[in-house]
Amino acid sequence: AGTPSAEGPRATERRRSFRFHTLMPLQLRDHHCGWRGDDCRPGTPWTLTFNNRLDDERFDPGLIAIRPELDDADVSVSGDAVRIYGASRARTTYTVTAGAGLTDAFGQRLRHDASVRFDVKSAEPYLTIPDADPATLVAGEPVFPLRTVNVDRVRVRAFRVAPERYGDYLRWKERRTSAPPRRFGEPVLDRTIRIRGTEDAVTDTGIDLADALDGAAGHLILHLQPSAADRDRAWEYQQAETRWVQVTGLGLTAFADAGKLLVWVSGLADGAPRGGVRVEPGRGGARAVTDAAGTARLPLRSRGQDHVLIARAGGDSAFLRVMHWREPGADARISVFDDRHLYRPGETAAIKGWLRRARRGPTGDLELFGPQAADHVAYQVTDATGNDIAAGQAPLSRLGGFHFQLDLPERVDLGTVWIDLQPVGGALEARDDRDLHSIEVQEFRRPEFEVDATVSGGSDGGLHVAGGHAVLTAAARYFAGGPLPGAGVEWQVSAERASYAPPHWPDFTFGTWVPWWQRFSGGADRDDDELGSAVLRSTTGADGAHHLRVDFVPGAAATPVFIDATATVADVNRQAWSGGAGLLVHPADRYVGLRAGSYFVAPGEPLAVEAVVTDVDGAAVAGHEVALRAARVDWQERGGGWQEVEREVQECALRTTAADADDAADPRTPAGAFASCAFATPRGGTYRVTAEVTDGAGRRNRTELTRWVTGGGYRPDDGVTQQEARLI
Repeated sequence: AGTPSAEGPRATERRRSFRFHTLMPLQLRDHHCGWRGDDCRPGTPWTLTFNNRLDDERFDPGLIAIRPELDDADVSVSGDAVRIYGASRARTTYTVTAGAGLTDAFGQRLRHDASVRFDVKSAEPYLTIPDADPATLVAGEPVFPLRTVNVDRVRVRAFRVAPERYGDYLRWKERRTSAPPRRFGEPVLDRTIRIRGTEDAVTDTGIDLADALDGAAGHLILHLQPSAADRDRAWEYQQAETRWVQVTGLGLTAFADAGKLLVWVSGLADGAPRGGVRVEPGRGGARAVTDAAGTARLPLRSRGQDHVLIARAGGDSAFLRVMHWREPGADARISVFDDRHLYRPGETAAIKGWLRRARRGPTGDLELFGPQAADHVAYQVTDATGNDIAAGQAPLSRLGGFHFQLDLPERVDLGTVWIDLQPVGGALEARDDRDLHSIEVQEFRRPEFEVDATVSGGSDGGLHVAGGHAVLTAAARYFAGGPLPGAGVEWQVSAERASYAPPHWPDFTFGTWVPWWQRFSGGADRDDDELGSAVLRSTTGADGAHHLRVDFVPGAAATPVFIDATATVADVNRQAWSGGAGLLVHPADRYVGLRAGSYFVAPGEPLAVEAVVTDVDGAAVAGHEVALRAARVDWQERGGGWQEVEREVQECALRTTAADADDAADPRTPAGAFASCAFATPRGGTYRVTAEVTDGAGRRNRTELTRWVTGGGYRPDDGVTQQEARLI
């Protein structure tokens, strides 16, 4: 009590207490292995937990020492934890030391080295086989692949079955226990194989099924049950796997439409068409025999069906599961038009349309409905907030036409107005065929002037290159004639990364290559393409125009840049109208292109990449220097998130040849016509190849190409999330 005030004469009347605490010195508090903390297996991450949050900006992975050395070690920090990923070896004790100097987010340093031990146990036993069910093996080579770790023996049981039983097999799998499917066929194999592999290492074993089929083609249900020395019987049942295996020389493909099934049979080993093969549904129905091209056609009679299609040739057979959905033969279509689309409150919209029957099939067409189908079209109108504002019916003419006028209320909510139309008064009413049509209701004034934006400057032909400039002009003119002087003008200018490919080089990649599945699925991050924006304000001159000069800074980007500019002009009545213009800025007057033969290669196989340099118009430039680099893309945790890092960087320099676009398009062009580099691929994963060229003015252009080497890892994820499976 009695503490004086800093702002006046009053003092505190009673004692006040406050609590606070100081930070503890930085200490290593805990450590654990794996996500559960008590199960340290090969390859599981390790975690060191500290009492304070660590400074991820100043974190140095070199402060974490690991003995013995951890292969493929990746050390990162997240919050109060240091996480260590790597290929730890089984039955090995590792010592991890956090060095003095490790800093927390409050500037405190670890005073002394802190060491902990991680005892890595043996790998968990597991058994895995291909996911495909049925699995298909080529006749003459009936070896089924099996992959195990720390499994001593595998009991192999096989049951010979007919392809017609595949549907029963699927139903059994949906409700099965771990017991083998004895009731489906004749037991033809029951033996235990010994797995001869190194402890804690992945072992691939081939199971020869020739004896089970007497060396011929046929169908088997294969049941595999592993045995591990330190595991109980319950584990063995949990690890058991069952697959349907068809051993055949026939390759079978089918395409379904609304009325028929097109079947194509070829040799599984060589792809050659197979004529004279009998094809039929597994549950009976029409049969057909393939022609010389290996094709046959079967009718589809049911509306929706899950077929098992069987092909037979002598003692050989193959089957294919074909799912199709046959839509109804015809449905109702309503085509609707309005007179203006954009209306003000209180105005009248004129709506007109036609009702037709759309008949599917090879001879499908639009047809008139008969008088018994419907005699009116009912409509229900709702405003932008979902309020009902009108309803009614319009009679149908003999030609299926209708029209009505819609009086919009004076106080209708602005926005999109929806008109729901449905045929009524006949058979179509029960089918609930509908159509939605929309119009816009807005408050607006009739325009008094227009704004036009244009681009000038650049070299001959309007080409814009880094180091140059362009002039953007906004011109405002009254519709009645004459300029709009002294009016306020606002420019909104933005720049983003763009793409440009010189003509005549379709097989080469220019710029950053984005896989098609990312372009269409939203996988490409458009936010990364935005380079910046600016808002500039001024007034128009006496001629009603305003000019804005844009300078292109050389070296600011090694890829093309698109500049989008919008000029908005407002008159004294606050009526504003806009005009826009855009231009593409080339980073240099040279472009480098890359071409690789395949999307993926096997580990150890060289990744060969060809390079070409062209001008902006696509003419090849010989003797130009190109710098290439390749790196394996990995993931590293930084600041609580995962970031890409490059590993195992390789560099290569070359000079382009005289090969041109015609040579690139000609399949007879010999190997080596284009300059190329071959990069080593010692490990699986994603590889990024980057090429860069410099033109005579010192300006750069860059191209990036992504390829895959089979195997490799993926970005770790602590949570339970849906992952992406990439099929190439």
